Amino acid sequence: MVGQHKTYDAEILVVDDEPIVLNFTATLRREGYAVADAASGEEALLAFKKNKSTVKLLLIDVVMTEITGPKLALDLLQLKPDLKILFMSAGCDLPPNALQKCNCIAKPFTIKNLVKSVVQLANPPCSAGLLRRNCL
Repeated sequence: MVGQHKTYDAEILVVDDEPIVLNFTATLRREGYAVADAASGEEALLAFKKNKSTVKLLLIDVVMTEITGPKLALDLLQLKPDLKILFMSAGCDLPPNALQKCNCIAKPFTIKNLVKSVVQLANPPCSAGLLRRNCL
């Protein structure tokens, strides 16, 4: 899948305070996703409010300097309850709370694994076992 240019009706907000991770996740643009990125919780909140109607997936680091990923995710879920969340973390140990059903990708991850995780959230299997487009 990496390298194939497909267009998905999905907007992804990537939040990480490490510039190298933000650059790495830009790969999703080459996969056809519309991506906004933010290096802090404050930037993420501004980007989310600006794109609230189109943001479908939050790809967010668990550990950040000014606010934790889970705290920011809970704040954004209050603004958009159907927001899908994919956490990025070295351990993927999330605290038990309203975020238990969220997915996590372990750092360091490959481009292939990142795209696979996003595609699984964007295109969950339908009842016939086929992938649905535009589900994100």
